[in-house]
Amino acid sequence: MPKRSPDAFRIAIVDSGEHFNHDEANTLKYLFTKNNNDIMFHETSESLEDVINFDPNITIIITPTEKDEKTGAVIAAQLESEALQLLAKTSGGVVIRTPLPIEIIDRLCATNDKVVYYPQFFGEGKQENQTFHILGGSHSSVGALNEILRSRSTAIMGNVVMATAVEAAMIEQGIAAITGLKYMFLNQLHDFMSEYGGDYHLVSNYINTHQGTGHTNDRVPNKDFKRGIQDLRVDAIKNLMNMDKELFTTLENFDIINTAYTNREE
Repeated sequence: MPKRSPDAFRIAIVDSGEHFNHDEANTLKYLFTKNNNDIMFHETSESLEDVINFDPNITIIITPTEKDEKTGAVIAAQLESEALQLLAKTSGGVVIRTPLPIEIIDRLCATNDKVVYYPQFFGEGKQENQTFHILGGSHSSVGALNEILRSRSTAIMGNVVMATAVEAAMIEQGIAAITGLKYMFLNQLHDFMSEYGGDYHLVSNYINTHQGTGHTNDRVPNKDFKRGIQDLRVDAIKNLMNMDKELFTTLENFDIINTAYTNREE
């Protein structure tokens, strides 16, 4: 059983996935390393008894989801079960960092006003230096988490979105979709200029400096020396696309193009 400091602000990080997400857990631990904070990790698919006995003021869930092999639908049964157990058996709130489809996060937050959706968000810099934060849930819980991040963490609180859970998911997935589609076009532009001539990086740099296009990474290949994208945006875009494939036809095209680039050998 983890030691519990009676005067500390207690933070539990829960990941019951097959492979513990050390990068995200260590980032969270780093951000919450302040005087009078007490942090514990739960990195097993076994009972949550250790977390319940710790009675955290806040539990951050990073348990991954699974995919249905036939339909591609997201399965979050483990995560949902953990959230409901923790709400019932601890006195604190629950923060979900795992990117989720809109219908799942809506279901969790609509019936539990102590759940806040605070999704992991793609950033080109280090995660601990992220300045854009999306918080979704009830007004009181979103406000409480905003205050916790400001007073109990070292997070850089630049642009903080405070919204409902559905709005937060739409913002997360909408940004992923727009930046993902833009990067697919830039990959295609790179291919065109490789054949036709000219300096792609000069052209893409000026495209990115225009206020109407927004500044995102324009470098081809990406930081993993691959084409396309293989980061958090992929799941966010698929979550949105699967809500209405007949409507989001551009996202279906994104998936086809991105898969082709990802599988391409240079």
